[in-house]
Amino acid sequence: MINWLKGLRSFLLLASLFGFLFSATLVSCGNKKEASHTEHSEGDEHPTEEEHPTEQ
Repeated sequence: MINWLKGLRSFLLLASLFGFLFSATLVSCGNKKEASHTEHSEGDEHPTEEEHPTEQ
């Protein structure tokens, strides 16, 4: 009975570790194109002088 629980614990630990590594890989490498496109488009949306309020 105890050997079965140790095996189950080891299996669950390894499954959790591989699940974490798999999800971390997907999240970090998933949308690099969109992220670079988003950063580039933010620079293009600079307001012109007419859009800035002037304080007088």
